[in-house]
Formats: sequence, structure tokens, C-alpha cells
Amino acid sequence: MRKIIIIIIASIFLMSCSSESPYNEGLFFEEEKYTTQKTEWEKLGIKNYSFDYGLVEGDVGIPSGTFHVTVVDGVGSINLDEYPYSENLIENQLYYISSIEDLFDRVDTIYKTGKQDFESGKYIYVKIDVNYNFEYSFPEYVYLRCETKESQKKNYKNGEIALGPAHSNYHVVISNFKVDE
Repeated sequence: MRKIIIIIIASIFLMSCSSESPYNEGLFFEEEKYTTQKTEWEKLGIKNYSFDYGLVEGDVGIPSGTFHVTVVDGVGSINLDEYPYSENLIENQLYYISSIEDLFDRVDTIYKTGKQDFESGKYIYVKIDVNYNFEYSFPEYVYLRCETKESQKKNYKNGEIALGPAHSNYHVVISNFKVDE
């Protein structure tokens, strides 16, 4: 009996001394759901539609622009003359979305780049959240957060990771989707 008590106490002591990381770590993306939703969108075969998309900067969600997209026979267009920051939009192809297919491609690029950066050690935390439209299966909301250990240290307080500036963020919100006949 004494032997069992010593083993239990030793086990409790060893578990309390574990070196669990105080950082959020890992790569988080529902790849199977993404693939399923993309397949569902493609099955619909919608070639004429329109939507707005908004870009949001940082964790506080400051909108940096809303763009209207019109897709006719599968080819999308954006009237960039209406937008004051259109030069930046063209320069940064990650933010230039001219169709739902483009948006799926951006999500795929974000995932592949995030996975590569995570595996190389550039980031210790990569989270990609995608909310899909129930009726049409396209991404309505895309959120990427990448963090280095250093960016998390700046926000580490009282044993918890505090929300704060991440090393990299990407938000896209789709609204006013309309199928055109």
C-alpha cells in the first residue's frame, strides 16, 4: 500500500512539473470542410452574380474598404475608379478578389502559405477561420491570424495570452451576394 501511495505522489509531482508551453501553438484550419464547400459551390455552376467584400485591418476590425464585384459569364470585374486605395488593392493580389472562385483561391493560398510558415518555424500559431454561406457554400468570412513567439510575449499577461496585435492578420467579409439571371 505504501508503494502505491509513493507512486501516486510521484505521479502528481511529475505532472505538476510538466513544461507546458504558455503560448498558443499550432496550425488550425478545417481543410476537409473547405474542400467540401468548394465542391458544393462548383456543383451549383453559378456564372452570373454580384457581391460586396470588405477588407478589415487588425484585430480591432477597422474596415479599410468595401468593393463591389460583378461576375458575368464567370468573369468578374471591380470598378476600381470608385475607390481611393485601388493602387494598393492591385499591388496586393491577396486582397484583389474578382469572383467567388478568386476567394476560394485566396483561402487556399492563405492555408498553404500559413502551413509553410508554421512548418518552417516562422510562426508558432496559425489560425484560419472560414465561415461559409449556408445556401451557396462560398466563404462569407475569412480570418487569418499568425503569431510569432515574440508577438505573443508582448501580449502574455498573468499566465494567459491576451488578445493584442498579431504578427499578421487578414480579414475578408462578403456581403450582399446576389445571383443574377
